[in-house]
Amino acid sequence: MVKLYTPGHGPYTDTLIMYGITSALLHREYDFKVEGVEGTYIIETDAKLEEVAEAVSDYVQNIKDEAIYTLVDRLRLIQKQSRNRLLIAMNKIADETKALEYLKELLFPGHGVSEGRGAKGVILWLSLSPFAGKFFTGSFKYNVLEYRVCLQCVAMASTGLISTFMPLDVRRRGKRTGKVYVTVLAFTGHVNSDVLKSLKEGLGEER
Repeated sequence: MVKLYTPGHGPYTDTLIMYGITSALLHREYDFKVEGVEGTYIIETDAKLEEVAEAVSDYVQNIKDEAIYTLVDRLRLIQKQSRNRLLIAMNKIADETKALEYLKELLFPGHGVSEGRGAKGVILWLSLSPFAGKFFTGSFKYNVLEYRVCLQCVAMASTGLISTFMPLDVRRRGKRTGKVYVTVLAFTGHVNSDVLKSLKEGLGEER
């Protein structure tokens, strides 16, 4: 049995990463269960770690072009200037060897401890972490201190976002205002693969 722990980048980002991993497992029809614990998640599956890595890399490889188009061009959740960085991130996790290296980091809690404000890595975009603004609040001033993570976390959070988001158009008097609110369902407690499969089917799209 493989047990994976989400990195600890906050409830929203960890929820996205959990959905990224479990979407890949569902695509391969692996059974699993997820436990939500105080904004983080533990994913357990009978699949071998190498099989999980293969599932993740294959899933990302299959969806990355559509994901980038949807997140950057259609919904504009990620700036166009960040398109190339997103492509680099998704190509990295689409590499089975790199995916396996990343998943090995998730075999234990606390991957995110070495990342965050003041760390090396890439800036975590607001669409993947609404709390991660540019500034860090001090007693008397606001220092510029971006929240940074590894490329693999960016890729898996983006994968989770494109796989399970629910876009809600805001309409006034029957006309679309142009604003889109994105809802991602978080949870605590235990959920099995059948529940998440039903959730994805309920989105009405193949994701």
